[in-house]
Amino acid sequence: MLLIEVNNLSQPLASSQCASIKTYPEDWRVTEITDQSWSSEGEHAYIYVEKRGMNTAAVAAWLARCYQVKEMNVGFSGMKDKFAVTQQWFSVHSPLDLKSTDLALVDSSGSESAYAKALQITRHNKKLRRGEHTLNHFKITLRDLAFSQELSEDSLSALGTAFPNYFGPQRFGLNNIELALSWLKNRRNRKISRKARGWHFSVLRSLLFNKIAGARVAAGNVHEFIAGDAEEFSVPSGSLWGRGRSVLSADALAIETHALAEDAWVCEALEFAGVDRAMRPLSVLPQNFSCAMLEDAVVEFEFALPPGAYATVLLAQHFDIKDKSI
Repeated sequence: MLLIEVNNLSQPLASSQCASIKTYPEDWRVTEITDQSWSSEGEHAYIYVEKRGMNTAAVAAWLARCYQVKEMNVGFSGMKDKFAVTQQWFSVHSPLDLKSTDLALVDSSGSESAYAKALQITRHNKKLRRGEHTLNHFKITLRDLAFSQELSEDSLSALGTAFPNYFGPQRFGLNNIELALSWLKNRRNRKISRKARGWHFSVLRSLLFNKIAGARVAAGNVHEFIAGDAEEFSVPSGSLWGRGRSVLSADALAIETHALAEDAWVCEALEFAGVDRAMRPLSVLPQNFSCAMLEDAVVEFEFALPPGAYATVLLAQHFDIKDKSI
């Protein structure tokens, strides 16, 4: 069952309709969409990569080797699923001009063949930064559905409505929350790398945000503005915790404050560590949503989400999901 972390408990948000995801990597296709254009010249090589069975960090390390640079010189806009077929842009700060035919990696050592290959190469004058793409387009196949008379393409199309913008289970893993909380309590006596420190902060801020989102869901106003909401986005937003004065007031601030009352020490520790507060939308509306019933017990969905929104969270609003890749 797919679980969403809310209020320190793993609570299923799905209905009784069961479905399987990621039976095969081809069942989970993600294409990065950007409205930016590259200058075709500059210090950075820009490589559009298709990968299967590899995570984004592994591809970045491979490109660093190919271009003979350190991994810190490789940029990418977003992390993409490992057990999937995905396409995304990378940048490499290097004078080397490689051809797309030179960039192909195949790893058949595991049970599933993994690969990465360059589909396109150009150049640009700056490094690719996180979150610079516009959308992630998903093409997802759900299997093992127990069809009923109520389940049709019309009813499935109704799934393309707004959903709470929870951080998905990928962010929390099996024990990321426990590890992060343990480190936070003893951080002065436990030195770790800057990368690990940043990951712990990210997990904790995500956990706190999910509690805020859960409180707004419980109050019935996660998709609608209420008194005191910030208008930074076209939908209500909640805090990604850190130092700095809250932009919320009135009812919105009261709900957020109450939701995090039991975690005041975590909030204070994040502030003391110098993490800056930011805001994240509480609601997400899928774009260009469509679905098709391919065969018995198999449905294919297509939709696009903004960077940082989780397709697994959308699906978990409506299905009791089993991830076959785990």
